[in-house]
Amino acid sequence: MTAVQVLRSGSPRVPWLTGLRFDDAVLPAGSASVTVLCCLDGPFDPVLLRECRRVLDDRGVAFFGSTVDPAALSDAGFCDRYVAPAPAALTSERQVLITHAGPRLPAPPAVARSVTSNGPAQRTTMVIPVRNERRNLPTFFAFLENATNELDSTREFVVVVNGCNDGSEEVARDLAAGSTLDVRVVTSPPGIVAAFRTGISQSTMDGFVGKLDADVIVHPRLLDALESHLVADDRLWVTHAEPLPADSFSRFSEPDHRAESASPRRYFNGKASLYRGNPFQWKDVDGFAARLRAEDVFFSFYLSWFAGLDAIGLAPGAYVYQKTIRDLPDLVRMLSRTRSEIGRLVRAFPGFALLNPVFDQKVFSPAWAELLAEAAALTEETEEWLRLESTK
Repeated sequence: MTAVQVLRSGSPRVPWLTGLRFDDAVLPAGSASVTVLCCLDGPFDPVLLRECRRVLDDRGVAFFGSTVDPAALSDAGFCDRYVAPAPAALTSERQVLITHAGPRLPAPPAVARSVTSNGPAQRTTMVIPVRNERRNLPTFFAFLENATNELDSTREFVVVVNGCNDGSEEVARDLAAGSTLDVRVVTSPPGIVAAFRTGISQSTMDGFVGKLDADVIVHPRLLDALESHLVADDRLWVTHAEPLPADSFSRFSEPDHRAESASPRRYFNGKASLYRGNPFQWKDVDGFAARLRAEDVFFSFYLSWFAGLDAIGLAPGAYVYQKTIRDLPDLVRMLSRTRSEIGRLVRAFPGFALLNPVFDQKVFSPAWAELLAEAAALTEETEEWLRLESTK
């Protein structure tokens, strides 16, 4: 997948059209299997749009342009952006080339590194939100202790207890006291985002910032793989791990066990993620933070829109193991919380609605499609990030 920066309408840099050059990314000739979903920022320029379409057509690239009246788009809340309606179905990842609207944000600057006897080393703060994870914490810490550190990174772990009523805080403090790692335990108001922000505020280092859920089993090379991927690719703003099932097959989590059941998830996964610095300091994020119930859905939309899809990357070799959904009520909760979160984001920034066709998973399994339809009929709007009990 290549992310391409859109040219501002009215820009004098029209020569990029002849080579299909969109600032720092190039679409080669002969890309007939690529669908371009294009957003143009700024005053509408029909000459530029026609020229863009002509060049794309000449190269055999399907292009979805916009002929929508600007006043109608403005009235619809699209911030005077000219948008291309998405095709009804995007048949595969390889056939989607999506631009983002507006000027591409520069990647966060390289973060500071500590100096060791072996040379520069990465600094990383991992935030671990904990809410009623008393049973999981001993196993979680046991596997975290075994994580490798081939990069000789300086790492700290901030456990953030939030909204617990099961004794998690006492267990976390006991485990932290006996750990060989640099672990601190703090408290925050309830909620994943509140816990993540609190943990970041307690960081003592200027470096990468990550989030790690306390209900996973950590692969030994998880942290090395996440750090290595961010170090190696300076286009990335965030990288994440692939969650693998730690239990047997269930029809309520078919895609977790059978990859052929649905297209790959395009949101980055918040179970284990690593950012190039504090993401809440990125441009305009503060305006959204109070609306958020989970960080990964929002930052998937935010980065795809403002920085391009290549700002998000799955780290090769980065894995966590998780329990999967085992019953219909939890499947309903999962759909309810995700749809409600997307609804809040789209109401705050209507342009994000354009990304829904890209992020929606395509369902290939008839049995999974039938079960999803049953669960979808039971979903409700929720202001909470509902807990999935069967995954604990």
